[in-house]
Amino acid sequence: MKYLPYLFALLVLFGCDNRPADMPTTISCQITVVDDGVPQVGYDVGLYALGGNGSLSIGANTDSSGIAVIRTQLSNYIAKGAPTGTYKVTIEKHIALPADGVDTSRFSEEEEQAYFIERAKEVEKLRVVPVRLTNASTTPFEIQLEPGGTNQWTFDLKEHR
Repeated sequence: MKYLPYLFALLVLFGCDNRPADMPTTISCQITVVDDGVPQVGYDVGLYALGGNGSLSIGANTDSSGIAVIRTQLSNYIAKGAPTGTYKVTIEKHIALPADGVDTSRFSEEEEQAYFIERAKEVEKLRVVPVRLTNASTTPFEIQLEPGGTNQWTFDLKEHR
């Protein structure tokens, strides 16, 4: 019991890190999204490692300055930055249609399918990011994240419309 305060002090001093053993080391990284030079707010930026670890979720949302400060998640653990490597970068802006009050519970399977196809077409009309930028296999955006580099990139959506 008399050592309990010392143990507590050591825990406070050195902290408790619940970092998973298979979580790679990360380095800071930020992506800025602009459209014709204007910062874009609320965009999802995703990083997909070329030949990398598919169990990691890497990305962030853009803030009021258009900046996404990248984070890496493995299970419930989130680290600032991303592991070194080459990444494809995806950019997406999710659009939600307002509720239209339609009760689909009484639709037949065919009616329900037709309804959701029409709703998807409405969402597509509101798309602000070209589809090719939202998929890791089609996006032209690629970065090389290296220790000691600036690790800051800006992507302009206007150049890819």
